[in-house]
Amino acid sequence: MLPQRLVTAGVGVFGLLILIAACISNADTPSDKRWALCRSIPPDPNKPSPDGIGPSDQLFRRINACESLLKGNKDPDLHFYIGRLSYSLGMDKKAIEQLRLGRNAGSAKATTALAWMVESNDLSAKEAGGEFRALYEEAAARGDPIAQVRLAHIIRANSENPIDRVRAIALLEKAAAQGDVEANYWLGWHYSHFAEGPDGNFEPADKVRALQHYERSARGGFERAVDELKRLGKDVSGYRVLSEREIPDAIFRP
Repeated sequence: MLPQRLVTAGVGVFGLLILIAACISNADTPSDKRWALCRSIPPDPNKPSPDGIGPSDQLFRRINACESLLKGNKDPDLHFYIGRLSYSLGMDKKAIEQLRLGRNAGSAKATTALAWMVESNDLSAKEAGGEFRALYEEAAARGDPIAQVRLAHIIRANSENPIDRVRAIALLEKAAAQGDVEANYWLGWHYSHFAEGPDGNFEPADKVRALQHYERSARGGFERAVDELKRLGKDVSGYRVLSEREIPDAIFRP
């Protein structure tokens, strides 16, 4: 679910003018408001803005807000936010530079974004600074739930070793404990079918535990979990299904 390129040409003069105007308009913006603007999910280019501001204009405003916070701020995730905004504008060189700076500074979000771009063949391992599995391992070790879910899928898809498969479930458990809706869905699926011990033996399915995970995922708006609850005969009228863009992933996340 990589963002659609909003501007691939003609950013130069037009973009510079917007950036200058944004600098002037945001000069006195309190840092908490700049943080909120910087962290906000990039606008959907297919949806009109309620305030009449175009997607590219909004992106430049967000980049300005982020960059204004860099001076004197050591939060490594700032580089992730600048990187994804630059990437959305087609400014690939700047995006890669910022994501790598974020990774080197300790940003799990930036590391996960690099891994996703390599896995999606949108970036070479050389440009990213590592193969996607190694990058996911790094971000997962830093506690990033999205990296933990991706790594769990990779492990389950590439290994029949019982120890590896148990590790994949442990990664999903860690992500689910942080509220990741996809992790909760897959744990629901796992426990509704079987439970695998570290010795490779399969234990009876834990339907109660499975239902708990499906419900947690559904409360987070994950459509597949809502569909599964409906299939199980549960009342799903109280759940609002979120769009793919609203579900946090390697790029679209707070």
